[in-house]
Amino acid sequence: MKVSLISCTENPEKTIAVAAKTCYSPGTTETLWNSTHDVEDFLQKLCKMKHMSPFEHANFTFGIDGVSRVLLAQLTRHRIASFSVQSQRYVKYDTKTKDYHELFEIPEVIISENNHVFENYVDALDKICNAYENLVDILKTEGFSETQAAENARYILPGSMKTNLVMTMNARELMHFFELRCCNRAQDEIRQLAWTMLHLLKEEFPAIFSNCGPSCLTGECKEGEMTCGKPYGDTLF
Repeated sequence: MKVSLISCTENPEKTIAVAAKTCYSPGTTETLWNSTHDVEDFLQKLCKMKHMSPFEHANFTFGIDGVSRVLLAQLTRHRIASFSVQSQRYVKYDTKTKDYHELFEIPEVIISENNHVFENYVDALDKICNAYENLVDILKTEGFSETQAAENARYILPGSMKTNLVMTMNARELMHFFELRCCNRAQDEIRQLAWTMLHLLKEEFPAIFSNCGPSCLTGECKEGEMTCGKPYGDTLF
């Protein structure tokens, strides 16, 4: 998995502050923009007041490479986001390389188990790869184009197949995302993604994201009876 912050709203802290101040000020937005400085304390105050709508004016775009389609399915449950994903119609996978770590996301629990479990996992992937290549070849001999063959053969590809995507979320949705997906109860892959994204944002925009993370880190656990019983402390993911 490789994650990078590729773009964001210019001066997001000030943008959020001006949006919030517009709600309470008789002045114009231009006046507020020119007079607003040192916004860190003000953003903290907004969070304590639970005045969160101004945070929706700051967008952050991430490049995310080498994650599974299982993770992609989880990501798209976060409705307030934009996604552009590598197409399995127009990008044909070269499964003949049999580089499983490059093509597929293999859960750590599979890798760390005994050889028998891992061998069965790889054997299943091998069969799928062969079936995919055979289907593409058969469809092409039947007169289908490369794209048509790939887009129909892709239906047998597993959720572990890796993909690349660009994702944009606003600051408010990111806060919600981190609360849910940095939690110990989140699946390992999406939890790793969430913490990686949060570390990138904390480093560059601490005024916005310094207090983000799972609910046990920022307050009380919200999982109720489903709690993991292992709240985060000073040691983070």
